Amino acid sequence: MNKLLGNVVALASGTATAQFLTLMFLPVLTRLYGPEAFGMYGTFMALFMILAPLSVLSYSVAIVLPKSDEEAKGLMVLSVVVGLIVFGICLLFFILFLDSLAAFLKLELSPCVLFLIPFSLLFYGVYQVFNYWLLRIDRYKALGFFSALSSVVNNILRFGAYYISPTGFALILCVVLQYFAHSLMLVRYVYLSSRLIVIPLSYKYFISLATRYKDYPLFRTPQILINSLSNSIPVIIIASLFTQEEVGYFTLAWSITSAPALLIGQAIGGVFYPEITKKINIGDKVDHLLVKLFSILASISFVPFLIIFMFGDVIFSKVFGNTWLMAGQYASYLTVAVFLGLVHRPCEAYIQAANRNKSYALFEASSLILSVILMYMAYSVYLSSTVVVQAFVCAKALYYIVMMAYSYLDSRSNNPITRG
Repeated sequence: MNKLLGNVVALASGTATAQFLTLMFLPVLTRLYGPEAFGMYGTFMALFMILAPLSVLSYSVAIVLPKSDEEAKGLMVLSVVVGLIVFGICLLFFILFLDSLAAFLKLELSPCVLFLIPFSLLFYGVYQVFNYWLLRIDRYKALGFFSALSSVVNNILRFGAYYISPTGFALILCVVLQYFAHSLMLVRYVYLSSRLIVIPLSYKYFISLATRYKDYPLFRTPQILINSLSNSIPVIIIASLFTQEEVGYFTLAWSITSAPALLIGQAIGGVFYPEITKKINIGDKVDHLLVKLFSILASISFVPFLIIFMFGDVIFSKVFGNTWLMAGQYASYLTVAVFLGLVHRPCEAYIQAANRNKSYALFEASSLILSVILMYMAYSVYLSSTVVVQAFVCAKALYYIVMMAYSYLDSRSNNPITRG
């Protein structure tokens, strides 16, 4: 148990350090780069995050499963091959539809920036492959170290790029180089530290591997894709309806309000998922545990989020500069959704433990559709980016409340894991 806890701390500390460094550098970067630059960066990252689940079709996740290292390394090769195929398809797609996509996202002045997405997907795919290999061989400290180091590289590049070209393209190029550097670090580490295992490089071997682990591209990838769409679609919609400045305000507001919640949520999942699973497996009800977790998360996060809700515009203008007053207003609204999202995080642990993945996918898809409908309705009636953001918050808040109610009611059954 102590070793497991140490591994979790080693990995989480590296991720936390990376996020902390990024947040610490932001007040300086927002004074170097304007809202339009952050808007272009936010649009690029939203489109990238939507496509990221397709980078290796989730085959990388399966690397930790095989009993033999030979089969695991076969999955690594398969994942890289899939990544190269996806890279080629994406590159062809952007060549054919570059102008139309750039016009839709209001990137007509810098359409070529979209050509960096296929390369980002390739580097991200390689990172995923070697990340899961290092998880397989318990190199948690190395993963944490490289995560923090890649964040340092990114921030150094962003500061240096300001003196060359303080634009959104510079921010995008820096994050692409970060993905490249991070993947290169992991590849080099694995090459120097892992023993060489010869695998049969035959067409039939890889077809059999792809078939054996077909559930990952067929089921896991769509689930992750829906989740990515749900998180990124507001940026895409705002980019298509308004200017890059509004996208910049939303990008900063969302990243600041959601970062602490994301970190706490990951810790909650890591700690309570095994506990909830154990209780369900022995037939115990977990409804009281869920209510207790909801209450704890609500009590510790209510005051900080209330402060941002009431004084977001003042806080953002003081911390990030007067230019970002509108981002503070967005943040005030977004705190409602982020607060409920944090409180609902135990639901995700319950859904996994109780085998409610189909229900989860249905709720995610419904939330995505509702978000799109409400945001476009708000725009058609009010023509206001603020109202569009409020519509998104309403959709997400409703989703989180329904998820909490569903998880609580479902958890009151005697043996939820055996039901459909």
